[in-house]
Amino acid sequence: MPKKRCPACGSNHTLKIIYGEPTYEAFEAAEGGELVLGGCCVTSNDPTHFCKTCDQQFGVTDSMLQYDMGATLTHPTGTNC
Repeated sequence: MPKKRCPACGSNHTLKIIYGEPTYEAFEAAEGGELVLGGCCVTSNDPTHFCKTCDQQFGVTDSMLQYDMGATLTHPTGTNC
C-alpha cells in the first residue's frame, strides 16, 4: 500500500497514527518509527497520518473506531480521559 502524501509539503515520508490502548507490538512499531501513537482519547476528527518531513498531522478518521496493530480502544467516545 503506497504511503499517503503530505498535503502541506508533498512528502511521502508519512506514518499512520493509531489511537487507543496500544499493544506491545504497537509500542515496538512506534519505537521503530513505523507508526505514531495518537493517544487513548479518540474523537471523530483525529488526524490519521503524520509527516516526518514537516511534522504536519493530516487526514481525518471517518470512524471513531480505529483498530490497527491490535490497539484496544478504552475510551471510544473520547470522554472521561
